[in-house]
Amino acid sequence: MNQILSAIKNLPRRGQHNLAKIVCLGFGLAVSAVLIGEVYFEQTFDTWFPGHERTYTINEDVVQNGQYNEWSQTSGAIAPGLKAISPQVEAATRYSFMLSDVKTTVDGRPFTIDEVDAADSCLFDVFPRATVQGNLKESLSRPYNCVISRSMADRIGGNVVGKAFELRDYDFKLIIGGVYEDFPYNSKLHGIDVITSLPTINKYLDFEITDRWVGGDRFSSYIRLKKGATIDYLKPNVSKMMAQHSDYAEAEKAGVKFNYTFTQVTEDYTSNPQIKTMCWIMTLLAIILLVSTVVNYLLIVMGNVVSRFREMAVRKCFGGGRRTIYGIMISESLVHVAIGILLAAVLIFACKGTIEGYISAPVSTMLFSRGSWILGLICLLIIFIGGFVPGYIYNKVPVTAAFRGVHEARRRWKLIMLSVEFLVVTVMLSLLAVVQQQYREVTHEDMGYDYSRLAVVTLDKAPVNQMQQAVTSLRSLPFIEQVTTAYTLPIGWHSGNNIYLPGDDTEYFNIADQYSVGDGYLKLMGIKVVEGRNFTEPADSDLSEVMVSESFVKRFHTTTHKQGSVVGQHICVSEHTDSLHPFSTICGVYKDVSLGSSLERELRPSVLFHDNNDAQYILAKFTDLTPDNLDRARRQLKRLLPDRDVKVMPYSDLVVNQYQSTDGFRMGTLVTGITALVIALMGLIGYTTDEVNRRRKEIAIRKVNGATARDIFHMLVTDVLRLSVPAVIVGLILSWVIAEKWLQLFADRIALSPLLFLAVGLVVLAIVVTIMLLSARKVVNSNPVLFLKDE
Repeated sequence: MNQILSAIKNLPRRGQHNLAKIVCLGFGLAVSAVLIGEVYFEQTFDTWFPGHERTYTINEDVVQNGQYNEWSQTSGAIAPGLKAISPQVEAATRYSFMLSDVKTTVDGRPFTIDEVDAADSCLFDVFPRATVQGNLKESLSRPYNCVISRSMADRIGGNVVGKAFELRDYDFKLIIGGVYEDFPYNSKLHGIDVITSLPTINKYLDFEITDRWVGGDRFSSYIRLKKGATIDYLKPNVSKMMAQHSDYAEAEKAGVKFNYTFTQVTEDYTSNPQIKTMCWIMTLLAIILLVSTVVNYLLIVMGNVVSRFREMAVRKCFGGGRRTIYGIMISESLVHVAIGILLAAVLIFACKGTIEGYISAPVSTMLFSRGSWILGLICLLIIFIGGFVPGYIYNKVPVTAAFRGVHEARRRWKLIMLSVEFLVVTVMLSLLAVVQQQYREVTHEDMGYDYSRLAVVTLDKAPVNQMQQAVTSLRSLPFIEQVTTAYTLPIGWHSGNNIYLPGDDTEYFNIADQYSVGDGYLKLMGIKVVEGRNFTEPADSDLSEVMVSESFVKRFHTTTHKQGSVVGQHICVSEHTDSLHPFSTICGVYKDVSLGSSLERELRPSVLFHDNNDAQYILAKFTDLTPDNLDRARRQLKRLLPDRDVKVMPYSDLVVNQYQSTDGFRMGTLVTGITALVIALMGLIGYTTDEVNRRRKEIAIRKVNGATARDIFHMLVTDVLRLSVPAVIVGLILSWVIAEKWLQLFADRIALSPLLFLAVGLVVLAIVVTIMLLSARKVVNSNPVLFLKDE
């Protein structure tokens, strides 16, 4: 304890650079803690419940006209069907998204429900949560019943069982039958506060979907095996189940073959290429930064060794043994690390709001998880190395040698440590340059349509007549050029439908359905018609016209073996064919546009239908898209529809929002890069100061013999460049490899340029040389007599 108190008292002591040690440790540990916490969180996703290692996601494999696809969602009957014929299955469940952004009231008080899912009564058998109120299983068996999370129940207050959600935009209400503990952050079910029963979704859709064997594949389906069973036991039962139901034979006649595979639920998330790559890169960044932090700490500690030899010799003279020396050094290291940890904690919680905007869970959830032991081990390692290595050196040097004066004969270990720091800075700055260029590329890419000056208007599920009133109102504004409507946006998610020919049950291929657009959509979006014509306007309900993409034409020719123009062809599109409209007529072909984001590019052909009365979005082209004009448009619509939540957003903002994960990685790289740069510069300043002081008599003799300041600077710069150039080259190669791996996540990506990496390398070298010159200036320009008067 005395040694620890002594270490605390010695913190302000000059010459030991304790402030630099603590600052470097604090910043390095803070950034590393966030990176390690995020990686651990991602890698332990869906491991929160008992039996997770025996729980599997059911995947649907489909071969359609020779084209293979794997989907993570299935039809509703699959999970219970497998359980019924498989004694190895302990429990099975399925659930589906149902509603989002639901405006509702409970006892007259307004609430907004972000998402409502529908699940069967076995959901909590597979994903167990404690029951807070009511009966969860029974509630999920009854139509128009629901269960809610504890956080939602707390918002409502009191005993909520028996109360009802009065849904504003739907003709039914949901009766609360139970309350469950919230799902944890590392669960795919986290954030779902209201779960209704499967019978409810059938009534909501007005047709049965929950017990289909083929079609309606919107369900996330899961099974949990009994202890001792393996998934291989289940595979023969898949064929057995399919053989028992004629739906599969009929589908095969139509050219579609089904199969079902299984993915362990813990791997369902971590096997995603984007998650896997990002975790790999963040782990590497954390390791690089921690190595830089530890190396810099040791560099400063070891730089103090020569200046403290006499102090340790005096302690030996007064009876201090080997254990005493080790105790002093380990105590100092312990104090430095402890204060560094406190500084890291202060930094993290001071920047908590900013950090949580870029990570997957609250800071407290990540840092106080089981992954914190990793950081604990790293801190213990720093304490041990920072105390044991100098302690060993002090104990090894005899007292007489210490009093005669010990000179540092070797500096190779310093050069190695410093080169590691140069390498780290080069990697981080190079990677930052690539990430910045790629982020700019995806947020400003040519998507095949013009979204400049375009705003998107949402009216909170407004009915058709209110949507039409809003369109008319917007057209009256002088700063708006064009207005149209759309059911989906090109950057959004697209449902799939199948293509048939009239009188032919063969499913030829699957398309991305953009559903309906209003009058003038193609003109407003700047989408070129390459063949045929635009829709007949205004929309006529007796017409059933469809426009198709260029890629649709290629797929149509390949699968149907029909050649020539597709304009005028009759096709059947599932979900758009009924007794009144047995087929749709292709009226035109539009140029392919980018659908989805560059991270999740939609590769299927697409189609458009025409209907002014079927839309979720209003698209408005402004003459000048300023915040003031956006606000004026919003206020006018709010006056027209005071009961609706009106949002008017630039389309470009929606494009940028698609790349929040990329922006988070960009900011993480920036912070890590700046931290690594600061740590490296402190190390370089310390090395330069120590090196110049060590060689000050040599420099003085050179000046006496006629060497100019320029000659001295050239000598010092040459020495540091011999060290830094190889480190920078290795850093550039390593950053190229990392950047190439990261860029594979994007459908549209920049080409890596050697010139970019060369520029970064030159910048790093320029920084190194500049710091070296500034640090050495005082000694180089001093009177040599000051350093030679003792000789």
